[in-house]
Amino acid sequence: MITEDYVSYETAKLLKEKGFNEECFMFWRYGKANDKDDTDGISLSSWNENDSNRVTNSELDEYFNDKLSSEGYSAPTIQMVIKWLEVEHRLLILKDYVNVVGNIIFLYQLSVVKIKEDGSIDDVFESYCVHDKDYNNGCNRIIKHCLKYLI
Repeated sequence: MITEDYVSYETAKLLKEKGFNEECFMFWRYGKANDKDDTDGISLSSWNENDSNRVTNSELDEYFNDKLSSEGYSAPTIQMVIKWLEVEHRLLILKDYVNVVGNIIFLYQLSVVKIKEDGSIDDVFESYCVHDKDYNNGCNRIIKHCLKYLI
């Protein structure tokens, strides 16, 4: 089954700090996961959940970071953030398959390049190799690196 992969809580916090304010249908929040839960913690929630702790009133009118409280963060998909970095900040994340001869290990190399004004590509300024089972963590890691680069 194909599922959506959302950025981690830590990445979502950095995105909000760096001005990410795109429409998202999921968000991270700190608080009770639902009405039956007595403990506070971090949870991934949808905007249309039917529990009393959801984001309320005017915050539900639009699904953007600037509508969330200080403890709420939009949770975009990884692909959405990759596109945002490219369009808004001219940072391109490339995914290459790494062929490991003699092993049945599937690796991806994730690289970040800066796109110049003329459309040409600067040198690679960061690169990670990640195992296919750890691909989402690798994407979160390289996205966080890009966000820290955006001072």
